[in-house]
Amino acid sequence: MRFLLTVLCLAVFACCSGQEPMEKRVDSVLVSVNGKPICLMDVVNETRPEEARLSYLHKGNQLYEAVRSLRMKTLDEIIKRYLILDDYAKNPYPIPVQLVESMLDDLAVNFGCRSRAELAVKAKESGTTVDDLKRKARERLIIQSMINGYCYRNIQLTPRDIHEYYQANKDGFTQPAKVRLAVIYLKKDRADLERCRRDIEEKLKQSAENFVPMARLYTEGPGPDKGGDLGWVEEKGLRPEFREALAALEPGGVSEPLITDEGCYFLRLTGREAETVLDFKIAGPRLYKEIEAKMREDAIKQYVETLKKDAVIRYGD
Repeated sequence: MRFLLTVLCLAVFACCSGQEPMEKRVDSVLVSVNGKPICLMDVVNETRPEEARLSYLHKGNQLYEAVRSLRMKTLDEIIKRYLILDDYAKNPYPIPVQLVESMLDDLAVNFGCRSRAELAVKAKESGTTVDDLKRKARERLIIQSMINGYCYRNIQLTPRDIHEYYQANKDGFTQPAKVRLAVIYLKKDRADLERCRRDIEEKLKQSAENFVPMARLYTEGPGPDKGGDLGWVEEKGLRPEFREALAALEPGGVSEPLITDEGCYFLRLTGREAETVLDFKIAGPRLYKEIEAKMREDAIKQYVETLKKDAVIRYGD
C-alpha cells in the first residue's frame, strides 16, 4: 500500500507542477485483482479529463489533494469493476448484442458522429478502437446488470424505511452551496497576453453576453466550445481568490481580471444555489430518490466487500 501511495503521489506531483507525462517506469502495477494488473496509466487515462478541469479550480496543495483523491477513488472504481466482472464470469449469461450496439450509437451521437466510420476516426484520435469501445460497452452492461440484480434483491423500500433512514441520516441530506461558473484563462507566457486581456476587458464592459464568444476565441482553459463553462461546483472547494471574486457577483455577472502566478482569469457566475436541507414532508419523490440512491450505494458497497472476501487482491510492494 505504501508503494501504491508513493507512485500515485509522484504522478500527482508531476501533474500539479505542470511537468510533461512521467517516464514509462512510473506506469507501475498498482494493484492486481485475481491476477489481473491495474497500472497507473489505467487510472490516469480515466482521470485525465477531470484533472484538466480541477487544474482550473484549484492550485498548490489544494490541487494536489484533489487530484490524489480523484485517482484513489478511480482506482477503487476499477477494482470494483474487475471484481464484478469476475463474479459474472462464474455464472455468465447472454448480453444482447443490440444493447451493446445501441450504447455505441449513443456514444457516436455524443461525439457528433454520423456513422460508425466517423466514430472509428474519433476512437483512433483518442488512442482506441471501435472494437475496444464495444468491449467496454459490453462490460458496462454486465456491471449494470450485476449491480441491479444484487440491489433489487436487497433493497425493498417501504414508507417506514424511508422515514427511518431520513431520521438517521439527516446530515446526509444537506446540499452544500454551489456555483456554476465559466472561465476564460490566458497563460502568463502567452505572447499576446496583454492585447488579449485588453480586448476581453473591453468587450465584457460592453456586455457580459460577450463572455461566451470571447471564451471561444481566447481561452486556454477547458471547454472553449462551451464558452468556458465548468459546470456546477461546490463553492467551498474553490480556490480562495475565485470565491472572493464570485462573492461580489450576481448570476450573469463577470469579474475583473484575476492576475495569478499562472496567468490571467476572467470569471462569469452563471448560477448560484444556497446550502439547503431536504425536508421530509416537502421533498416528495426527490427525497425518495435520494434515499433510494443512498441505500443503493450502501448495497453496492456491501456487494463489493462480499466479493473482496473471496478475491486475491495484491497491492504493489
